[in-house]
Amino acid sequence: MMNVYSINLIVPESIEIYLSDKSPAGTIDAGKYVAELNNGQQSGSYSLYEADENFVKGALKNANVRLSVNSTGQVKILE
Repeated sequence: MMNVYSINLIVPESIEIYLSDKSPAGTIDAGKYVAELNNGQQSGSYSLYEADENFVKGALKNANVRLSVNSTGQVKILE
């Protein structure tokens, strides 16, 4: 996994997210987001913020989303 501190994301369709115990944790709606690394947290833990059309960070959407970034820049949301 690459060491990335901030990610601009475009989510093309709604995604259900779950806690580590597999219980529902909510939905990430289709749209634009800015993900920022949570320092001091588990590796790959990001806070997800809603973003406008220019990726200017807005309201916090989810405080702890696990993301992985591969060497080509592809971002995956981890379970």
